[in-house]
Amino acid sequence: MDKHSITNKVMIRLLMLSVIILFPACVDKVNDWEVDESKAGMFTPVFFETSRLNSTSVELRYSRVPNDRSYIVELSKDSLEFNSIEQIIEIVKEDMLPDDAASSERYLVTISDLDASTRYSARIKSISDKDLPDSKWAAITFRTPSEQIVSSFAYGEDNATLVWEPGLKVTHYIVTIDNERTRTALTPEEIANGEVHLTGLEPDTEYVVSIMNDDKIRGRAAFKTYPRVSGDGQRYYLTGDEDIVEYLKEVTESEVVLVLPAGSSYEIGATWALPAHITSLTLWGLPSATDSQPYLKVRELRFDPLGTGFKVWLQNLYIEGVDGDADYVINDKPTHTRDISMFRMENCTVHSFRGIFRTNGVVTVEDVDINSCVIYNVGNFGIVNGDASSLIKNINIRNSTIYKVKNTHVLSVRTKGSSLQIDHCTFYDILASGRYLIHFNGSGNVPDLLTISNSIFAASDAAVEARGTNPKIESPFVSNSYRTADFSVASGYPLSGISDYLKTSDELFENPAEGNFSIIDITIGGESQPGDPRWW
Repeated sequence: MDKHSITNKVMIRLLMLSVIILFPACVDKVNDWEVDESKAGMFTPVFFETSRLNSTSVELRYSRVPNDRSYIVELSKDSLEFNSIEQIIEIVKEDMLPDDAASSERYLVTISDLDASTRYSARIKSISDKDLPDSKWAAITFRTPSEQIVSSFAYGEDNATLVWEPGLKVTHYIVTIDNERTRTALTPEEIANGEVHLTGLEPDTEYVVSIMNDDKIRGRAAFKTYPRVSGDGQRYYLTGDEDIVEYLKEVTESEVVLVLPAGSSYEIGATWALPAHITSLTLWGLPSATDSQPYLKVRELRFDPLGTGFKVWLQNLYIEGVDGDADYVINDKPTHTRDISMFRMENCTVHSFRGIFRTNGVVTVEDVDINSCVIYNVGNFGIVNGDASSLIKNINIRNSTIYKVKNTHVLSVRTKGSSLQIDHCTFYDILASGRYLIHFNGSGNVPDLLTISNSIFAASDAAVEARGTNPKIESPFVSNSYRTADFSVASGYPLSGISDYLKTSDELFENPAEGNFSIIDITIGGESQPGDPRWW
């Protein structure tokens, strides 16, 4: 190795040694500036969210940071802008509430007195216990759900009552019907009691009632008022769970309307004797688009033996007998003279009875009115049957279907009354041979007004020869009414004035054997559309 090479190596090593010696001095100068401790600050909580959200409160969950003294939570109704602060809460370290359900160290704070159905923003920052600057804000937004303070409500055909916790902050209520809104201020008494009673509502009408606090909905009730209920006396709205016989015994009024809910069922295994103080009873079944007619199974309804002046109104019921060979809807056998001012049956389905309305004794009945009913499977006391001691002044049967009446007279009235009228009715298989549509038992018992109009008489067997009236009435009392080719009438006992329809029952009706009398030959009667209107 020559002298020159040795010299180069020495120089390289000296240069490297110099770099090593000088490097610490250079490093000492890196980041060599003044630090202003006053600019140090708190950490922002890295975890901030809603834990539980209610209509008027929210529970927020947050995480803790070092060197904390407290936390500030602010609430605003604007969306993360915080221009208008609704609430400010300071949580000092000693009062922090741990979230025991969380897997990591978390804390909870609850904010109350919120408005339902409202967008809120919340933010949190930490405050130091060492005079460090506050942290930056962490923010979230949430919307409270709708509120329901209405704990219960009830309604009738023209009224409603809403109940909530007394003393809550509310100002007025709004009634909405067909998108029309009516505002009414709540009185101090209504607010204190937590209850408002609405009157003057329309029957069979849908309503929404909202309980308000200024412009915020705090609760609401939606309902449809009951259809209008008629009948004399005090109304009682049943639930369907009552023993109707025992219930009526507890009622003190003499005139009573029992309103039965759609779909309810009442079975009375024995004769139903009305309590002695009851003189007027209305059983009113409420209609429904989805539920069936209220169901009543009964052996018979009887009045108190010593009473008088009775009224019975059966409305929109499905009524079935227990024993079709023994039972009646009404079977009145008083031990003394008495009056029945009214028996009305409307929009009912009735079947499996020996008879529908029977009187046996010295009874004067003002009106028997049957309207818009379907009656079938009736035994040998027919639809109306009064003995020779009974006077039934007026009988009116209209817009009804009567079929499968067994071996009896359909109507048997043996004392002269004022009127007997039948209009727009459909009859099928109602008479056995030798039996009468109307049995007066003598010309002196024919009422002053006797009419049958706009009706159809049909049968399944033309060999069964029915009779019109006893006695024979030759002057026309039937108008715009028809008998099918298979409904035979004895010439000696005609339905004077009836017209012949030259086709059979099966050619006129959809399925008469099964009780479907929908008209399939619409030429019968022309524009007058005879028979029960429900089948057109």
